[in-house]
Amino acid sequence: MKKLYFISICFVTFFFSISLISCGGSGGGSDGNGGGAVGATPISYTGLTAQASISATNAADMTTGAVLGASVGAAVVATTDSENSAKPVVSHFYVIDLPDLFRRSAESVNWQHAITIAATRTESDTIAGECGGNLNYTITVDDITGVFTGIFTYSQFCESGITIDGTVDIDGSIDLVTNEFLIINFNFDDISSDEFVISGIISLNDTDAISSIITMDFLFKDIASNKVYWVNDYSLTITDINATDTEVTITGVFYDPDYGFVDVSTTIPFIFISADEWPSTGTMLCEGNGNTKAMLNAIDNQSYRVEADTNGDNVNDYDSGVLLWADL
Repeated sequence: MKKLYFISICFVTFFFSISLISCGGSGGGSDGNGGGAVGATPISYTGLTAQASISATNAADMTTGAVLGASVGAAVVATTDSENSAKPVVSHFYVIDLPDLFRRSAESVNWQHAITIAATRTESDTIAGECGGNLNYTITVDDITGVFTGIFTYSQFCESGITIDGTVDIDGSIDLVTNEFLIINFNFDDISSDEFVISGIISLNDTDAISSIITMDFLFKDIASNKVYWVNDYSLTITDINATDTEVTITGVFYDPDYGFVDVSTTIPFIFISADEWPSTGTMLCEGNGNTKAMLNAIDNQSYRVEADTNGDNVNDYDSGVLLWADL
């Protein structure tokens, strides 16, 4: 089975609010709906839907938002205490850490059938989180086809430092020989984590022997500001380089309610070494209107910098200088 746990909790991620969108395409999904989740009071994206123009003012917000899931606002420019108190606290790289939490949940489920194979069977159990809370699940599995459906109910469930509450509908298929899942889809409305509410869909595909492919479309709502960010049609490919190191590539469209969308891609894959919380190398490109663009470059596992071409002449005219991952 592939591992996603290589990325630590510190990589702030926006992931729990359907917010990611690949920084630069047609801006698909601009109808204001996220990953298909439907609830009594669904989250909706009501921010700007035009392609953003990258500037010195928003370059840091757009690039960090694209990897974290929500703009933190204070990545480069110092702000007052009162301003900081209004900023969302994004304490995880949600784009990776949330799928990681779901993966760990699924790997804790007893998929194995009993001695007597039934056409369908139902299993229920409770799983304790590694850092608190619990997960109650009920699954129904077809032992002939490997197809399954089920419900995960999280109660202050904590894995990798992320704590979530809420109910998730799941479906997919398992390998009837290894009793490990091949494909699993997580559909959720109004999951809460930290100061955010997230709605959308995340799908894990482990059918390839080398890499895991994760697709996601979700909305990420900051409760304090009421702002909703959109991670639209994100695709992550996670490949184990060796027993300890991992490579991650990302594409998608990220919507910021104040600026609009950018097309997102990793021009240089992020590399996570061993148990490091942050990538040691890698570049995330966000492409905006008028050929403007911004790049988030991982310098090492402690620091990064943001550069930008704000007038579309293919020459960078903005440089944030060295910034610390820990300050996100």
